[in-house]
Amino acid sequence: MIEKKYRVEGYSDYQTEGQDLTVWGQSVTDGYHTMEELYTHRYHLYLALIKAFDSRITPLGCNVMCWKSKLHDDETMFEDSFILGMTVSQPNFIAGGDPNDFYITYHLPLKYWHMANVIELKKAPPYDGHTPQDVLERLLRL
Repeated sequence: MIEKKYRVEGYSDYQTEGQDLTVWGQSVTDGYHTMEELYTHRYHLYLALIKAFDSRITPLGCNVMCWKSKLHDDETMFEDSFILGMTVSQPNFIAGGDPNDFYITYHLPLKYWHMANVIELKKAPPYDGHTPQDVLERLLRL
């Protein structure tokens, strides 16, 4: 693992556990971008991807459905958040087989709800156990 240096601005407290350091502060930066900037870019990039698929590519029949929900399948949700997702259906060429669906999901702050002009679901589809690494791989499969 490559070691990196981060700076915490306006820290108010810290805690150590072994070689791990937890810091409470106003801003974390790598010297180029703050975490807040990186997350804002992540939100906007995902919203742009959703918009591209939902308004331009999906109508062409690419088997992607974009959706949003204020509840997980178990009716919970992180505070001030919603889930924005893509259900990707890939045909199964085995006779009588179900499509191989996979999900790409991110939690976004509620302030972005109005920017996601997609189908609103009462509850998100059941969590399929995907990890952040799975999402990275699935994004490249679109």
